[in-house]
Amino acid sequence: MRYFLIALCLLAGQALAQPSMRAQDWDILHSVAMPAHPTQHSSGGWFFNFPQYPTENLPCANDQACASVHYVTVPLGSLAGRRALVLTGRVETPTGNPVFHYQTEPFNTAANGCGAPAALRLYFQRRGDNLSGNGPYEHFRWWSNPGNVQMARGNFRLVVALVPSQWSNVRGHKGSLSAATINGFRAALSQVSSAGFTGGGGCSFGHGLNIDNGTARLVVTGFRFQ
Repeated sequence: MRYFLIALCLLAGQALAQPSMRAQDWDILHSVAMPAHPTQHSSGGWFFNFPQYPTENLPCANDQACASVHYVTVPLGSLAGRRALVLTGRVETPTGNPVFHYQTEPFNTAANGCGAPAALRLYFQRRGDNLSGNGPYEHFRWWSNPGNVQMARGNFRLVVALVPSQWSNVRGHKGSLSAATINGFRAALSQVSSAGFTGGGGCSFGHGLNIDNGTARLVVTGFRFQ
């Protein structure tokens, strides 16, 4: 009986393990002109620099060929039973007066009704996603909505409850929309492959951010669940 209780305690400890904050454990995905991983920061946490893109070339013709930051994620297991995700950090602007852009595709501009500001959003993905967003895969990727961090110099702390009404899927449907979205959200929470955040704006939450008119750095000091 004693060894059985010890085993249960070990399993509980594994379940409670927070996401790694080691830079090499994080992946920068689908992002042109970016390293594969962020860089460890001397004061704790990690950082990356936003890529430059000249204003006169916006919008980009193709988001997959446009220097920009898209997905930044870390492997993670089940989030079932957790209350919220928390992201903390700061935006630094070492030089100039940088402007953040999200226009990585011709349609995603204010002129086309896509005027939401450049921002970071929390994100998680279910295991086994084929990235099509079709059929059941509509419910495999989820973004915090409305919760976001608008891009401006300074510290930030984003806390988003892990409830269907605070997230939307790859098709833009809120988790609370229907029985199908609620069930899809709950299934994704129980089978998470990775989590983190994405950069975007306008009508696209994760199709990239870049800058001009200076330099900018994102320092992430914490990412955890409650």
